[in-house]
Amino acid sequence: MMWIKSNHQSFETINMKTKTTIILIFLCILIIGLVFATPSLDYSAPTLSDNIYISTNWTEVNLTINEESLDTFIFNWNTTNYTFYDDSLVLAMNFNNNSAIGENSTHFVDISSSGNNGSCSGDSCPNWTSSGRFGGGLQFDGVDDYVDCGNDESLKSQNLTVEFWFKSNGWQDQYGSIISRGIGEGWSDSSNEAWNIFNHYTSGFIAFDIGNGTDYQDVEINPRPSENVWHHYVFTVDEDHLIVYLDGVQKDVDDRTLIINSADLSVNIMKGANGNNGSIDSVRIYNRALSATEARMHYQSEFSKYNSTQYRFYNNVTNLADGEYTYFDWANDTAGSSNQTETRIITIDTTPLTSNSPSENASFDQEIVPGDSLEYIFKELGEGGIRSTGNLKFISKVANEKVLIEKSKPEVKLEKWGNETFLKVSRPSVSYSPGSLVNDKIPPLVGKRLSDSKVKFINHKEEVHIYSLEEGMEYEVILKEKPNSNIIEMEIESQDLGFYYQPPLNQEKQEEGLTCNETDCWDENGTNMVHRPENVVGSYAVYHKNKKGDYSKMRGKNYMAGKAFHIYRPKIIDTNGNWIWGKLNVDEKEGILSITIPQEFLDNAVYPIKIDPTFGYDTVGGSHVTINGRISGTYFMGDAGTANSLTGYFQKYFSQKSKGAIYKQSDNTFVAETNEVTAANGCNWYEHTFSSPPTITAQNYYLVMWGATNNDILYYDTGGNGGYDVETYGTFPANWVPTSEDRKYSIYCTYTAGGGDTTPPTTNATAVKDDDTTYTFNTWTNSTYVNVTLSCDDGSGSGCNITQYCTDTTNTCTPNIAYSTPVQISTEGMSYIRFRSNDTAGNLETT
Repeated sequence: MMWIKSNHQSFETINMKTKTTIILIFLCILIIGLVFATPSLDYSAPTLSDNIYISTNWTEVNLTINEESLDTFIFNWNTTNYTFYDDSLVLAMNFNNNSAIGENSTHFVDISSSGNNGSCSGDSCPNWTSSGRFGGGLQFDGVDDYVDCGNDESLKSQNLTVEFWFKSNGWQDQYGSIISRGIGEGWSDSSNEAWNIFNHYTSGFIAFDIGNGTDYQDVEINPRPSENVWHHYVFTVDEDHLIVYLDGVQKDVDDRTLIINSADLSVNIMKGANGNNGSIDSVRIYNRALSATEARMHYQSEFSKYNSTQYRFYNNVTNLADGEYTYFDWANDTAGSSNQTETRIITIDTTPLTSNSPSENASFDQEIVPGDSLEYIFKELGEGGIRSTGNLKFISKVANEKVLIEKSKPEVKLEKWGNETFLKVSRPSVSYSPGSLVNDKIPPLVGKRLSDSKVKFINHKEEVHIYSLEEGMEYEVILKEKPNSNIIEMEIESQDLGFYYQPPLNQEKQEEGLTCNETDCWDENGTNMVHRPENVVGSYAVYHKNKKGDYSKMRGKNYMAGKAFHIYRPKIIDTNGNWIWGKLNVDEKEGILSITIPQEFLDNAVYPIKIDPTFGYDTVGGSHVTINGRISGTYFMGDAGTANSLTGYFQKYFSQKSKGAIYKQSDNTFVAETNEVTAANGCNWYEHTFSSPPTITAQNYYLVMWGATNNDILYYDTGGNGGYDVETYGTFPANWVPTSEDRKYSIYCTYTAGGGDTTPPTTNATAVKDDDTTYTFNTWTNSTYVNVTLSCDDGSGSGCNITQYCTDTTNTCTPNIAYSTPVQISTEGMSYIRFRSNDTAGNLETT
C-alpha cells in the first residue's frame, strides 16, 4: 500500500496488493529554537556514528550535557549503568581554574550538589597548571601547599570512595599525605585522623588507612606507582571490606574491622608537616563504595562542569573483545525531568588481515585491471555540499572484500561546494628502525571494507583506519611498535583552500586588559571573555582561499562564512588509555601534514598507540568570544545586489538581544543595521533581517554583530581581517573604526546578487506506475514500483540551479541527492520523498 502527500499540503493514496508503500511529498518549515525544559545531551567528535565497525579494541564517547539543575547523570555501557553524578557524589573538583563556575587561584569549586568547595591562602596555595590529567590541575611543592575542603556532615560517611589522579614528581623520604580527613600526619590511630592516603616511604608503598581514634587498619599499593606519570587511584570502604584500585586494577583488599572516626575533621589535599611534591586532578569523594567495574570505568572517563549550564562527559573504553557493544547516556534535573541519547551500536573486529599474493588465493569475486581505482563514499551532506570519499589503487584482484593496495597510501578526499574545493589526505610509506624492513619502508597494506562508513588497512608495522564520525572524518594511524621518528607525516593535496593555525590564546593578540592561558581569557572581574577548546588549540581552520571573507547565497552556492573544514589537534592514546596531545603542522607548499609526538610519551607508551587527527565538517568557528559592549566583525567582499539579512553563530543564554550592521571598509561609514533579535537559549545560527534591505555594490564591507550582555557569545577562527570596537550597546555609530584583529567571525550576509530575484523556485512532482499509467498521489496501488519525476520552475526569476531529494520511511531525511532522473519507489510499506530546489540567485525552496 502506497500513500503520497502531494502539492506539499494534501494527502493522496496508492493501493498496492503485492506491496505496501506510502510516499509523502510535502514542504515543511524548519523552526530553529532550543528550550532546555529537559536536559539536552549532545554527542560530538570523536564519538562514532551509530552502527559502525571498528578494528581497534577501544572507542571514545564525547558528550555535552546542557542542564542548569543537574540531578543525575548515567552512562550505560553494554546494558550496565555507571552513575557518575548523583547525590552520592559529595565532593568533585576538576581544578580547571574556571571563572565561569567561580573558580580562581584560592577557591576550588566542588561541582557536586554538596558544595564542599576548597580554599587556600597565602604561601600555602598550590600553583595552577594547564597540564593536568584533564585540562587543568594543581601542583604542590611538598612543603606547605594544601587545600582545605571543610568538615561538612556530607563528608563523614562510614561507607565511602576516594578517587583522584596523581602524578608524583618523585616520591620523597617522608610520610607525605595525598588526601586525608584529618591533619594528614600518618596512621589514623589518633583523634586527629579519620582516614588518610599517604606515602609510607620506609616500606615503599602507598597506604590507605581508616581509624577510630585509637586503632587503624589499611590497604596498600605496593610498590608505589611510577614517578612523573599520571595514575588513577580509587580507595573504597563498604560494610565488609577496604579495597584499593590503581589504574582500574584491584591492588589490595582487607576485611573491615573498624568504625571510622566521626569527629569534625576537615578533608585536606596534601596537608601535613610533610606533603608530596606532585600534581593532582579530578578529586572525587562518594558516600558509597564504587564496585570493581565502576572503578575501571571511572579510570577510562572524565566528568567536568564547563559553565553554569553545561557539563562534559568523556570516555575512552579500552581492552574490548571482538563483538557488538551498545551505549547511551541519561540525565535528569532536580525537577525530575529526564532525557537520554539514542542507543548506539559499535561492532569490534580486530582480526588481522594477511597479505596474500594473487597466486595464493583460490577464488575471486571479480577481476580488476592493475592500476584501476575504486571510489567508496563515506558521507554526503547536500546542504553544505560536503562529500567525503576514499580511493584505492589495485595491483591484483578482489577476494572476499580484501584487496592488495599498490602503495601504502590509503586516501580520503573531502569535497565542498560541488568539488570547487577539496582536501585529500593519504599516508605515505614511513621509515622505521634500520634493517627492520626491506629498503627500510613499509610494505603494501591490505585493505578491508568493514562497512559503508569504515575502511581499514593493515600491515605488520601499522594500521590506517578511515571512518565517518558524527561531525567529520577520522584518519587514524595505529602504530604497533615504537617508530624510529616521533614525527608522523601524511601527504595532503588541496584545491582553493587556506589553512589557518589556531594558537593557544596566550600566544595571540587579545583585547587589552585580558588575562589568558591556552584555552581561556578573563577580564579584570574574572569574567570569561574568550574560550578555545583544548582540541582546537593547535588546530587548523580551513577556508575557501579565493573568497575574501564571508559569503552567502549567490550563484546557487551557499558559502555561508566561507569555512570548509576543521582539522582538530590530534590526541595520541596508548593501549592503557594514557594519552597526550600531538603537535599539528600543515605545510601547504610541501603538501605535508605532520604530527609531532613527545618522545618521552613514545618511550613509555604501551603499544599499539593510536594517532587520531579528525577532519571536521564544521562551518562554524572553533572558538568563541563574548561581544557584550563590543561591535565585532569581519571583512566581506560583496557583489552588486540587495542584502536581505546577516546571520551569526551565537551561544546565547536567557534570551539575550543582538543585532548586526554593514559598514563600508573604504571609509568606515554605516550602511544599514538589522532588526534586533531576542533569541532562546542555545548554540545556533541566528538570522538578523533588514527591515529595509540595503543595496550593496561590488566593493569591500565589514559585517558586524553587537551583543547586549555577557550572555551573547559569537564564534570565530583565528586568521582573517577582523576588527572590534568597544561601544555601549545601543545605536550603531555613523562610523565604525575598528581595532584590527586576526579573526574570521562566523557571520555571513544573505543577499541577492544583481538584485531583483528574491523568490525561490517551485518544484512540482508527477508519478507513473510500472505499466506507464499515471499514478495519483494519495491513492493505493498494486504496482511493483512508482517512478516520481521532479521538475523545477523559477518563472521570471534567475533560473533553476539544482533540485535535491531524499527518501525514507520516517519523514525525517534532509534532501541531499541531486535529482537527474525519475526516482523509483519500490519499498514495501510506507515511504516518503522530500525535495527542494534553489535558483542561481541562491533562493532556496522550503523542503
